[in-house]
Amino acid sequence: MNASHLPAHKRRQRQGGISMAEVLLGVSVSMAVLLFAGRYMVQWQSDMRAKNVAEQFQSFQQAAAQYYLGNTAGMLAAMADGTGAASYCMVKANVTTGAGGTQSNDTTLHTCAFDANWLVYKGLLPPTFKATNVFGQRLVSIFKRVYDASNAPTQYAEMLVVAAQDTNSVSTPSYGEATAAAEIMGGNGGVVPDKDRATCKSVRSSSTYQVCGAQGTWQVDLSKFISSSQLSTFSSALPN
Repeated sequence: MNASHLPAHKRRQRQGGISMAEVLLGVSVSMAVLLFAGRYMVQWQSDMRAKNVAEQFQSFQQAAAQYYLGNTAGMLAAMADGTGAASYCMVKANVTTGAGGTQSNDTTLHTCAFDANWLVYKGLLPPTFKATNVFGQRLVSIFKRVYDASNAPTQYAEMLVVAAQDTNSVSTPSYGEATAAAEIMGGNGGVVPDKDRATCKSVRSSSTYQVCGAQGTWQVDLSKFISSSQLSTFSSALPN
């Protein structure tokens, strides 16, 4: 039946019904767009965080390498037996005076570590450089002296830069976001997994703690770079 032949009140109901359907359709489309936009914004924010983390990390890494190259002899001695460690291996020192902070070396692991505060104090990073990333993780560079097969010290050192949980940390990145940041950094970028990720593992029950290149090009044992107490703190946060 053609709507024009309906009684007036029926035509109003039909027209009202059509109008309501159009409104509902419009709302559903708007909601779908808003929901999609919401998911897009979350992904965009995640991508931006990963980009910011990677760029900050790379700047710190470059400054740390430059600091080592300018202080190689002193740092190698600090890594060997702790000689002069207070002059090279410091974290959380005052960025203006270099005072305070904590000496960070290990004569058993033969390591020397420092953070962005120390590099700002030394003038290798600008005063505006933040010591922690967007997740509240402190950027720390760990240098480890290389020993040969006979356990004799060489004139070489390995470098591992980490984003460590600071006392003021309020959040941690998801594994996917951490991996995304590592991939942006290229071959040097890596990640510490939050559990057994097949190709890279952090498993408390088997004391397996690995750091792996995001592109699968390298892998190191975290226990070779941090102390047993630090490793215990890390492992206690693992799910297994």
